[in-house]
Amino acid sequence: MVAAVFTQRWAVSSQRDVSVAGMPTNADLQFGIFDMSARVMQEGKVQWSQYSYTWCNAKETTDDGAPWTNERMYCNLLLTAQACSILSLATGLTAGVIAAFLSAGVIVNKRFREIACASSFFMLVQFTSALLTFACWFGINTKINNDLDKAFPGIFVRPSYSAFLAVICAGLVLLGFITTSALGGCGRTAARKAAEEEEESEDEEEGRAAHTSRQARDKKAKAGTPQPGAQRAAHAQAAGGEEVKESQ
Repeated sequence: MVAAVFTQRWAVSSQRDVSVAGMPTNADLQFGIFDMSARVMQEGKVQWSQYSYTWCNAKETTDDGAPWTNERMYCNLLLTAQACSILSLATGLTAGVIAAFLSAGVIVNKRFREIACASSFFMLVQFTSALLTFACWFGINTKINNDLDKAFPGIFVRPSYSAFLAVICAGLVLLGFITTSALGGCGRTAARKAAEEEEESEDEEEGRAAHTSRQARDKKAKAGTPQPGAQRAAHAQAAGGEEVKESQ
């Protein structure tokens, strides 16, 4: 996936002297607060340069006065693709680490596990969208390159499409790993949570049963033990009966 960050670096076989009107000059490419690497056609040569959002959108016309329309679109497309590549890499790796921790049971705290599950699935969605954006850009970039090849035959060097496809395949593999790990870890979290709730309910039932049993024993004990007043009355009655027998 690291290769995704460098997808705009094109293989240049030679520094050919070609003159293409409307391409940015060295001076144009020296400023910008958000520079990203990309190979661009400059006046006179094909070489490494830098694009920036500032430069992309500030330029209104080409050097020969033509509208800066297709160039602006292509320039922003390159930058957006790189931003999506970086986003895909960052979110994918982060979600993978969280999912691995979940799957390995490193995150023990129940609250933290719930947060980690939610975070991993959120980043999984983000990673998927970034990967799809990157794949779409791959298709669009191919179309643009074909058009440029027709307009400027032999000038634009073909990029390594196998590298693009390798990045997409690596992203899909990472996506599968994250999905499996996250589902496994969060599935175990749900199972553990259900088991804990079941255990708590069993403990509550046992506690209620024990309390009921104690109450029953207490009632039975109270019913079988005569009260002190009743004991005295029984003794007096027994003594009176004996006196009657003696008088007879």
